[in-house]
Amino acid sequence: MLMMSRDKDEALCRVRYQLRLHFLHVRLYGRIRKCVALISLALGSTALYGAFKENAAAVGLSGIIVAVLSISDIVMDWSDRAARHGVWRRRMADVLARSHKLDTAAIERELSQIEGEIDDEFESLRVPAMNDVLRSNGMDDAVRPEAAMQRLFRILAA
Repeated sequence: MLMMSRDKDEALCRVRYQLRLHFLHVRLYGRIRKCVALISLALGSTALYGAFKENAAAVGLSGIIVAVLSISDIVMDWSDRAARHGVWRRRMADVLARSHKLDTAAIERELSQIEGEIDDEFESLRVPAMNDVLRSNGMDDAVRPEAAMQRLFRILAA
């Protein structure tokens, strides 16, 4: 069995971290998009209008919520964000799949090239992603504690 140098192991750990980070982003953005769509459809449906018609404030509030969610969906473009992270995830998976043929410098070059394109990240997903990689490699003692916001993002993306 071919033993990798510590440097190559570290480079592959970074690749696995990026792979997991983008996987979590894809799931998070997909869930946000579904939630926005579900709430918008529910609050904008005529079925709820019948329940709210006696209360003008409730009708107005549901209209405002639908408008805000629709605007946020257009501005944030959750589907496009999920798609971009999906591309980055697939590229990281490709590097990992070819890693047995690559030396450390080649892995680092490809990793740097892909990381240079990434412009959309939730900071709160970084520690959960790294902890997942550490746990999956049997390094439970290296796992870092997660802050409340990081735990929330883990729950939303898991």
